[in-house]
Amino acid sequence: KRTLAENERVQEELDAIDLAMDTMTTLSTSIRDSFGLYLNKTASELIGGITGNIYSSMSIDENLNIFMNTPTRLVPIEQVSSGTMDQIYLAVRLAAAKLVQNGRDTMPLIFDDSFVLYDDERLKTALKWLVKAYDSQIIIFTCHQREAQLLTANQIQYHLVSI
Repeated sequence: KRTLAENERVQEELDAIDLAMDTMTTLSTSIRDSFGLYLNKTASELIGGITGNIYSSMSIDENLNIFMNTPTRLVPIEQVSSGTMDQIYLAVRLAAAKLVQNGRDTMPLIFDDSFVLYDDERLKTALKWLVKAYDSQIIIFTCHQREAQLLTANQIQYHLVSI
């Protein structure tokens, strides 16, 4: 009797664990799906401005693989130039930042040599767009002068701190 009662208690615990695991898997999938939809939508809205409308949308699958949407096909991120890849990652980071902020107070954006692979035209487009699209503090760490030169040339106000 004791062994049967113990087996029954263990089986109830196993059933509870199975139920908990199923619930966590369902919740995890639901969160990932809603996060993925938001990330896709927001990153797609951002990519046009960042790339100067060279790309107008992107897709991020459930494994966080990124594809650029073109009129004829999906282009894996591995098949774009390193400059374009950096622009794509900028869109994804900004989309994730918007998700974290969730409409509340904005946080500063901090970039640490994030624009190294951008050519001058990409950098100019990204900086002009970033200043218009983000109305909170933007901090750019860099060992280059290009960012300051382009901001000055485009009459974008900034504060330079040299170390």
